[in-house]
Order: sequence, then structure tokens, then C-alpha cells
Amino acid sequence: MPAAVIICAVDGLPRAQANLGNTECENMVRGLALAMRESFREDDFLGRVAPGEFLLVLPGLSPFAVRAKAAKLMQIAGGVGRNSVQVLAAEAVFPEDCDDAAELLAAADRRIFELRNLRYKPSPEAAVAQPAWVQ
Repeated sequence: MPAAVIICAVDGLPRAQANLGNTECENMVRGLALAMRESFREDDFLGRVAPGEFLLVLPGLSPFAVRAKAAKLMQIAGGVGRNSVQVLAAEAVFPEDCDDAAELLAAADRRIFELRNLRYKPSPEAAVAQPAWVQ
């Protein structure tokens, strides 16, 4: 059975905490989690793995459905967050993106790292190029 994970990272959270305060930022992150939860199926799992990072486990979805879910999560997050933060979402699907289930999280983690690098270190090529895993 296919399995997928999506890592959602609230980018810019330290800057937002400095501007808005910890309580306001925590409320924003909790609101984001609640908004994401509304679009889940019964078997999906959402966990907070760091102050500004969530892990979603999505069993049985096709790669296309997982990419659509990641895009929807970023859209949902855009309505909850403030201008000072952006939500990045990176997905990985077993068996398409890795040889075993243990590599699933590592594949998504590499992708979120790529997205952050594209955001913070733009080059002329990066401004128009998608990460290699985006088809």
C-alpha cells in the first residue's frame, strides 16, 4: 500500500515571534494546525514535531493526490498566517520516492531543505527553476 508524508514548515517564525510575541505566534501555529486538520481523512495523522513544523502521515494516497494535498495545505496556511510567515510543504511517497518506508521521512526532509534553500539563496536559475522532484 502506498504511504506518504508531508512536512509543513512555518518559515519566518522566529522573526514573527520577535515582532508579534510568543503568545500570538503560538496562537497562529495552533490555528494553522486546526485549519489543516479540517481537510484530513479519518486515517490521516498530523503531529507537531518542532515549534514551527508539522508532520502529516497520509496512507493510501497516490503521488498526484499527495501533491494536491500539499498545495491545498499551503493555500489553507496562507489564510491563517501573517505576512511575516510562509508555510512550505514538501512531500514524499513510498514506493515512488524511496526504496523503503524508513527513507520516507528523509526524502521529505531533503525536499523541505531544498525549498528553504531556493527561498533564501535565490540565483537567476533558481528564480525560474523548480526543485528536481517537481514534475
